[in-house]
Amino acid sequence: AVIHPIDDPHLLAWSRYDADSGSRVLVVVNMEPHTTRSGRLELDRAAFGLTDCMSVMAHDLLDADVNAWSLDGITVECTSERPVRVFRIEPCETNVDAIAAAITPWLPEARWFAGKGSSI
Repeated sequence: AVIHPIDDPHLLAWSRYDADSGSRVLVVVNMEPHTTRSGRLELDRAAFGLTDCMSVMAHDLLDADVNAWSLDGITVECTSERPVRVFRIEPCETNVDAIAAAITPWLPEARWFAGKGSSI
């Protein structure tokens, strides 16, 4: 396991990477679980097998959210409802993949052309 620097002293972030399977897991724990805390996290790219990667897809394994993260800095929030965050991390093939993944969850709900004879 690798401990990652995070700028909130009440948060602890660590990860595990298996090079054989390509599996990457990131865990962030709030040491003050009754208080909302957020911190900026810096992943150790080499330890995570992401040296040539600029962005990743973060799949929240506890609530099924998917987020596109730039590896320039990641902000993670832990609340009293979610004092622990567990993510499966996948490298993005391109920045287009990251953009598409970021907008896909809300796109089907948008009704920009509703009532105008066009569909999405």
